[in-house]
Amino acid sequence: MAKFDLSLYLVTSSEIAKAAGHTLEDVVKHAIDNGVTLVQLREKKMETKAFIDLGRSILSITKQASIPLIINDRIDVALAIGADGVHLGLDDMPVSIARKLLGDNAIIGFTVSNAEQAIQFQSSEKIDYFGTDAIFSTDTKTDKQAIGLDVFNEITSVSKLPVVAIGGIKVDNVHKVINCGAKGIAVVSAICGAENVAETTKSLSDSVRNALNTSPYTIKVANALRKIKNEKPLVHQITNYVVMNITANATLASGALPVMAHAEEEVQDMVKIAKALVINLGTLDKNWVSSCHQAIKAANEKKIPVVLDPVGSGATPYRTHTNTDILNKYHIDIVKGNSGEIGSLAGENVEVRGVESVTGVSNPNKVITELAKKHKNVIVITGKRDLVSDGKTIIGVDNGHPNLGLVTGMGCVSAALIGAFASVESDHLVAALGGLALLEIAAERAAKNPQVGGPATFQLYLFDELSKITPAILASEARFVQL
Repeated sequence: MAKFDLSLYLVTSSEIAKAAGHTLEDVVKHAIDNGVTLVQLREKKMETKAFIDLGRSILSITKQASIPLIINDRIDVALAIGADGVHLGLDDMPVSIARKLLGDNAIIGFTVSNAEQAIQFQSSEKIDYFGTDAIFSTDTKTDKQAIGLDVFNEITSVSKLPVVAIGGIKVDNVHKVINCGAKGIAVVSAICGAENVAETTKSLSDSVRNALNTSPYTIKVANALRKIKNEKPLVHQITNYVVMNITANATLASGALPVMAHAEEEVQDMVKIAKALVINLGTLDKNWVSSCHQAIKAANEKKIPVVLDPVGSGATPYRTHTNTDILNKYHIDIVKGNSGEIGSLAGENVEVRGVESVTGVSNPNKVITELAKKHKNVIVITGKRDLVSDGKTIIGVDNGHPNLGLVTGMGCVSAALIGAFASVESDHLVAALGGLALLEIAAERAAKNPQVGGPATFQLYLFDELSKITPAILASEARFVQL
């Protein structure tokens, strides 16, 4: 099989190009010069001879640039001009026959409509990649209803083959399909009908490349949310009295099961049946702290993930000592706090008033990287841009809404949700990203509800939105930035 790159896949239309005042040859040349990585010649209404003549003309351009040329449907045309492959659908020639005619080196793509078809057809070694029905509504694919991001993400989650997204894709929604697992985008009108083909192609190419940089994380958080909803893991939480009801409901909304147990007599037994442990020291006393030590020790022995929310660390010597003692004595997989709280654990000179950070760390990237390296874990600093590091990589999360700061316990909710993700995802960097993004996307969606008049109604609709977020919504709306 020839090598190919699906990242920016041009599907041609001579009619659309002509209507925009271009020749198809000019469209293809300018598109290749500005980032197109694969070209498909798709001419449904063209007679065979004209199709062959056009194919030869386009092939001379693609060959010169070492870009593969795929022919849509027409194997006879592909053979006649020596194209690099074909793209087929359910109603076209069977793939097995096409492969015999075209040979082992030909690229063969195949369109699927759902996850079931992807599972069915990927067992054939004769297919090289999948396309799908249109994701968004489009003028060039009017025979079928758009499948939407949820179905598309289901396809990518089960496919062992690379999947290219098509249908209504433009610069402003490229990140959504890439985040849902697409290895690239296929476009028709966006390039063929563009006023400035070169400029439009360059913008699309840049958008795809930027999205592909962080898409491995969005794909993983989507898969983790799918596992949470399917497996319903038990998340043991020793959390403060102020937020106990809130974090329990948030955990339920994610699909996980909460248990809020802090009695010394049972915490070790509860850890034995849990998939993750979340420690929140918001309302600490000596008995509470003793329970936390027993639970964490049991969790370390069982090797289940532990999330620490060092609420108010830095505000009093007792809180700071309690949190640093836990962090130094046990293995804590993920520590999540605001800038002041994390700074206090790193020995920085910070000011925390109550549980709110007044002054934080001056160099947060350096602090979380060094702290994560020291403790061999993941450190999270929440803020306008959340920062997450495993000591090697730093990812920023740019989701969220100011209303989160108007409701008590939202930071505690994020720790609970991180715990839910850690219960099913062994990559704790991904788990932290998932918990943060789930809450913050829900906040963005809730804030748009016209019924929201202030903090109380915002909190009401926040929990509705938490329960509604699908893996595709989480992936497509997450805004991760590699720093």
